[in-house]
Amino acid sequence: MDVIKTNFLPFECGRKFPTYFEFEKAKELYENQNFAVLMKTRSEKFHEKFHKHRERLLYKYVSFECKKRHIHKQSAAKGTRPNVKTGKLECNFKLKLSTSDGFLIVKESILEHCNHELSEERFRHLPEKLRLKMLNLA
Repeated sequence: MDVIKTNFLPFECGRKFPTYFEFEKAKELYENQNFAVLMKTRSEKFHEKFHKHRERLLYKYVSFECKKRHIHKQSAAKGTRPNVKTGKLECNFKLKLSTSDGFLIVKESILEHCNHELSEERFRHLPEKLRLKMLNLA
């Protein structure tokens, strides 16, 4: 399948977000415009209880990948259970942010999706989106 490049100015390298909430709004907008779900893969929160940026930024660093990217680590199992296929297709999308000077800054931005289709129909029926729809109805 072809590589699908997406353009989204808020995720350019060097872009600064004053709060994690502002980043979350941009992430949700990206997901809804491009029909992709982004998963948090690595992160570290501020451990210091009274750190001056803890309430606004939440994380020292945080990384996101496309839901279809996550690559499983080699198992040490003996192979007694059958291999179960997953929806992981090694998509290229990657987004890394870290905190500097009181901002959450985009440090790495690869906005390419590959090995899977980005369609509104599939996106609307993902478990994450169905749960949100059910919560909004209640």
